[in-house]
Amino acid sequence: MGNNFIEATLKCQKCGAEFQGKIYLCLSHKIPQQVCPQCSEKILEQERKEEEMQRQTEIASIRKIWRENCGIDPKYMGEDFSTFDTKRSGNINEIYKKCVDYAEQFPIQYDQWLRRAKKPYPSLLLFSVGVWGNGKTHLVSAIAHRIFDRWQGEHVACPVHLISEPELYGRIQQTFNYTYAEREEKQSEQDIINHLCKVRLLIIDDLGKQPRRDMDFVRRTMFDIINRRYKAMLPVVITTNKDTEGLRDYLGSATDEATLDRIIEMTEGKFSQVKGTSYRRIKK
Repeated sequence: MGNNFIEATLKCQKCGAEFQGKIYLCLSHKIPQQVCPQCSEKILEQERKEEEMQRQTEIASIRKIWRENCGIDPKYMGEDFSTFDTKRSGNINEIYKKCVDYAEQFPIQYDQWLRRAKKPYPSLLLFSVGVWGNGKTHLVSAIAHRIFDRWQGEHVACPVHLISEPELYGRIQQTFNYTYAEREEKQSEQDIINHLCKVRLLIIDDLGKQPRRDMDFVRRTMFDIINRRYKAMLPVVITTNKDTEGLRDYLGSATDEATLDRIIEMTEGKFSQVKGTSYRRIKK
């Protein structure tokens, strides 16, 4: 078969310049090449830019939905690493850098990373004893923000969920009073726990903040969450005002340290103590 085009000198319909192009033959019609190679490249580049702008708009929209539904408190919705004050007393700058590194290294496509690494991403525990308001909640909220900012459209579900321990038990307690109709529509206790056990990074804020009367329920619930994440090789970030001994008493007893043992292994035995004075009092 012969060529379905002929070579000819053509005039670009965009810039008016003459160029050597092709006139494509279609039955009895002659269809000329419309634009010169330079204009054609410019058109393609503009289309690529518009597609990328559309993609970034969609990514920003999904990030916004994730932030609004992942459990970050309204107070910290606009607070990230860039707004954290590192010029306070204690070791706050060291802890800040550790949290930044944790967020920067967290694998967005966690399942793929886990298959390659064959070991879980380390967990992180921030604790302070006798000091409140020194930035732990700000830092773990910033971890969530940074992971969302790093997401560039990879095919993953929302990778982070943040919940305080008092909020967790409050949400579970609400399920006890649901009517039959509400039970059909709303999350059950098991639905809540299942979600927390499956999300790629779970952040538990203020562990042990408010001791409850039914400590057996607290210990069963926390063991269930930690144990299931431990077996699934999924990390957890925890903030607390209890040291190792305090966590041992809170999460178990003298004869049951199963939950604490798992947390120690998940954090590779490294609990990070946050030292320094209350940021709230400094501001006052």
